[in-house]
Amino acid sequence: MPDKDGLVVCGETLVDMVPAVDGLWRSVPGGAPYNTAITAARLGTRTALLTHVSPDALGRQCVENLVRAGVEESLVMRHDVPTTLAIAEVDELGVAQYRFYWQGTTNDVAPLSLPAPTFAPLAIWAGSIASVLWPGREALRAWIVENYSDTPLTFDVNVRPTLIGDRETYAERIAPWLSITDVARASTEDLEFLYPGEALECVVGRWFDEYPRIEIALVTCGSAGSMAFRRGEYAPLRTPAHPVTAVDTVGAGDTYTGAFLDGFYRQQLDLPEALRRAAVASALTCTRPGAQPPTANELVEELRRVAS
Repeated sequence: MPDKDGLVVCGETLVDMVPAVDGLWRSVPGGAPYNTAITAARLGTRTALLTHVSPDALGRQCVENLVRAGVEESLVMRHDVPTTLAIAEVDELGVAQYRFYWQGTTNDVAPLSLPAPTFAPLAIWAGSIASVLWPGREALRAWIVENYSDTPLTFDVNVRPTLIGDRETYAERIAPWLSITDVARASTEDLEFLYPGEALECVVGRWFDEYPRIEIALVTCGSAGSMAFRRGEYAPLRTPAHPVTAVDTVGAGDTYTGAFLDGFYRQQLDLPEALRRAAVASALTCTRPGAQPPTANELVEELRRVAS
């Protein structure tokens, strides 16, 4: 068995249409898996993204952006259909909601086969829209189990109610993923949609009871920071948000997860430090429009500034 190195991220690539000045729009490559992969790569983790892209102009923009960030394209699958679009509607607080143009696009394709693994990673990431809406989502899960059964999986819930509005269907589709997950991540908004009226601690406790493989549950809480629940520990580990002047929140949660994976698995930081670093990285993304995760140098400089 070769030495393990890096991260494999599995899921959708799409293009966010983000409001710009004077009522214009910018096309920004994105999607939670895409942003997570770019974050980890920019911070120094060897990263490959298993995803579907189009050969159209937007798809080429997505791949060029991946390569520029240092993400390996060995697991990228190309299909001659249009790129998936997500229209970002940003409110006065900078919080984005999305409407998707999905059907007949790159993320509405069922491939005959998935690529062969190219290296043995330290960790796997899966989740978001691909885990519940890809026609090949069961095949993807089987591919992960077959090739990476001994590799820790982080599953990111990342609910999108505009694509699947029925919460029972959503909960049913994420359940098989939670059963193979080591680290589960969700936002408070995700959990409120999936389990209305239930206390956050009760939801996480039920996850631990029903899914014995889960060791850590990460819950991001927007401006209130984040909480990490560890199996067997009563009180969550709370990490405050890093204060910045936000432009928007596009890609903030994805940056948090990518930075956590880089810190926790590649750098082998303890959990509190990995979470603190993730919070700072996420905040830096909020200071600029669209999903623009920080580089390793930018994150180091901000951590030094905070410490001084």
